[in-house]
Amino acid sequence: MFHLLYAAVNLTAQYKLMVDQDAELVLVSKHLEEESQYGKLQHVFVLTIPPKTPKINPALKKNRYLLLAQIYKAPIESDKIEDKKLIWYKGKLGTGEVVDVSTIQCAVGRIKDGNRWWIVDRSTNNTFAYPEFID
Repeated sequence: MFHLLYAAVNLTAQYKLMVDQDAELVLVSKHLEEESQYGKLQHVFVLTIPPKTPKINPALKKNRYLLLAQIYKAPIESDKIEDKKLIWYKGKLGTGEVVDVSTIQCAVGRIKDGNRWWIVDRSTNNTFAYPEFID
């Protein structure tokens, strides 16, 4: 069972995932590297894990909660000009993927320019704070 949180917000987020750098090569072992991704945060799901759930919640009396986010990935392109990173995308967002909410690093802005969306990410030189969820 899950709860769907609703907010009338068009939030673009930066999130980090481990991506297989050799995904196209079927016979090669996985080569995972952390990559920044950008996309539209569509939904946040709250999954309740009851007590005594083996391997996930061995606690005897307290529920645990798993927060997942559905994000539509933006097909970004980037370039560097005078030591500034420019990030943009054109066209439609990708199909939704579900990630752990703790992978979301920050909210970013976006500006429409014709058929291009410019990503405004002021966090590129900052140290990220990983969220901590408490009861």
